[in-house]
Amino acid sequence: MNRLVSIILMFFAAPALAEQNYIEFQYYTRQESELSSAALEGYMYGVHWANTLLWDSTGLRLYCQPEHLTVNIENLKGGMKLHVENNPELETAPLGEVVVAGLQLLFPCD
Repeated sequence: MNRLVSIILMFFAAPALAEQNYIEFQYYTRQESELSSAALEGYMYGVHWANTLLWDSTGLRLYCQPEHLTVNIENLKGGMKLHVENNPELETAPLGEVVVAGLQLLFPCD
């Protein structure tokens, strides 16, 4: 039974360890732009909800988006690109980290 549980846990943990980095995402974007935009939108919504829950529980935010502005995929891609250009070590960072960094660049908390 323990062995079965271990195998199941490894099966579900493997995708978490296989997150794309920024360079891989750029390659993927050139191959499948619609799918990559949908994936990036999923990241964006996930980070948005994390930001909302963090604000509700601690009063802190990951980024400070004005209420009257919305983020679109092209703006996020631009923020991500600019942040990676200024911080080349983020090229190999997990894509989720680059998404958060891009949102922080677009909407800093001053």
